[in-house]
Amino acid sequence: MPAAREAGSDTSQALSAALDALAGAVLDERSELRNISVATRGLDDAPRLRIVVMRAFDPAGPRLRFYTDRRAAKVDELAREPRCSLLAWDPVARVQLRLEGRATLHFDDRLADEAWAGSRASSLIAYGIEPPPGLPIAESGAYTLPAQGTGAGRVNFCAVEVSVRRLERLHLAREGHRCAMFDFSGNGKVERSRWIVP
Repeated sequence: MPAAREAGSDTSQALSAALDALAGAVLDERSELRNISVATRGLDDAPRLRIVVMRAFDPAGPRLRFYTDRRAAKVDELAREPRCSLLAWDPVARVQLRLEGRATLHFDDRLADEAWAGSRASSLIAYGIEPPPGLPIAESGAYTLPAQGTGAGRVNFCAVEVSVRRLERLHLAREGHRCAMFDFSGNGKVERSRWIVP
């Protein structure tokens, strides 16, 4: 969206653009916004950052979902401190989206079962990796994966749902950068919106 259209006091177009872009990224595997960085607080209290693939986005929440191995460090980190930050960048639109929210971990419930069932078999084999993610190995390929379609990784599968409490949309433009920030209530309603200096 051109910066000129975002001028003035109304932030609603910036919010719609952000929510539409995130929802569209789930459907478009080539979208830059689909690969989103998630920051957590490590068990040693140091910040931790990694890229995850956004698998679902509900603009009414707003809520987003990604999947991980329950043995991964980020699961223990989010169990201890569910607050997290996420960052997405679209280099074509020159838009940065920063989100803050609370994560809920789903292992053996209906949401996790549906997420597992709706995923590609070729993606699911990663959850059966041995030894578990993050452990030292003697050489780069010193790990094993189960045969595709065995379901061996289901016990390690975790769906992470993040309830967004704050969203910031920064649009970089030659005509002038624009940055809007939105705070959401627990029921997904916008409690506060404002332009901020980019």
